[in-house]
Amino acid sequence: MEVVKVVTHEIMRKLVKTEIAEKNIKQKLIAERCGYEQRVFSALINGHKSITPEDIIMFCTGMQIEPNTLFPEAAPTPAA
Repeated sequence: MEVVKVVTHEIMRKLVKTEIAEKNIKQKLIAERCGYEQRVFSALINGHKSITPEDIIMFCTGMQIEPNTLFPEAAPTPAA
C-alpha cells in the first residue's frame, strides 16, 4: 500500500509541474491562487510534504483546471 501511495504522489507532483510549465505560470502565482504560502506549495510539489485529496482540489482550483486534466484515465467515458 505504501508503494502505491509514493507512486501516486510522484505522479501527482510530475503532473502539477508539467501543468505549470505548459501554462508558463510562475510557481509563486499558482501557490497564491491555491491558497498556499510559496514555501508550503514548493514542499508539496517537491516531495517534502505529502499531497492530500484536499491539496489536489486546491491545485486544480489554483491552476484553473479540472481534476480530469491531472487524471485523464479516471475521467468518465461518454455513453455511446
